[in-house]
Amino acid sequence: GHWVPPSALDGFTGLYKGLKVRNSLTNELDDFVPRRGNAVTWYMCGPTVYDASHVGHARTYLTFDIVRRILEDYFNYKVFLVMNITDVDDKIIQRTVETLQEAGKPLDDID
Repeated sequence: GHWVPPSALDGFTGLYKGLKVRNSLTNELDDFVPRRGNAVTWYMCGPTVYDASHVGHARTYLTFDIVRRILEDYFNYKVFLVMNITDVDDKIIQRTVETLQEAGKPLDDID
């Protein structure tokens, strides 16, 4: 794929405030510039929780909360952050089946 810097997009009104980020496509440091003014919209994948909570789950929330706070408090961006939390997938369903089988419980209620 070919990466196009935000300043080359139609309707670009972002403000550069000195922040640089590593571009994983080009492996270079690029200016971090929101698409519109001071507003940063951020979608991120969160944890997929298979079992009991542990400190690794908290690390996800803590790390990205710190990054969000730096963007807001130091760089003065207005951040809208959405994090996905996967609650059901095939591994979770399989773990449920195994747990029920180990406990000798029927599986007929599992869809």
